[in-house]
Amino acid sequence: EYAGKADTLALTLVNQFLNKTKGTFWSTPKDIKKETTYIYWQQAHAMNVLVYAYERIKDSNPDLANRYKSYMDRWYANHANNYHKGGDTGFENPYTDDMLWICLTLMHMSEATGLSKYATTAKRVYDNAIMPRLKEDERGKWLPWNDSGDGPNSCTEGPACLLSVLLYEKHGDQKYLDNAILFFNFMVKYQCF
Repeated sequence: EYAGKADTLALTLVNQFLNKTKGTFWSTPKDIKKETTYIYWQQAHAMNVLVYAYERIKDSNPDLANRYKSYMDRWYANHANNYHKGGDTGFENPYTDDMLWICLTLMHMSEATGLSKYATTAKRVYDNAIMPRLKEDERGKWLPWNDSGDGPNSCTEGPACLLSVLLYEKHGDQKYLDNAILFFNFMVKYQCF
């Protein structure tokens, strides 16, 4: 029962919100004329729907799963429609939380497909663009919401904790686990939930 509903929802997302050529998503149905660009973190959440669909059907419907996999590759090649296109990966952005959500999706794509390029990119963004923004004040260490230093907030510290755990699980480097604990403790102490 739920599998059929999940299939319907995934196909509706693809048919109504996906630019199939670019593999990126519009904010409104078939937003071809406006070609919405300022929805970077939403790209991560929409792509996660396709990644979950891919994982669920890759054995039972390999043709559709391969189509979803090709959208992942196009999404990656088009830097998740990043309007900023900063840094050496094309995924860097002025908003720390946006990069974190994108990196979480990249890690999910890597886990689902077995392709290391996604996880490697997430690690590079984390190491070279996210963590250099780390701030320290009387409250401790935290990540700002944006490159102007605004924050902290739960939409930054939460995904930072999750991404740090995933990077630790992937690479076994203690610094990632230490960062996960740091972000988790900060959220608990300052009730960033």
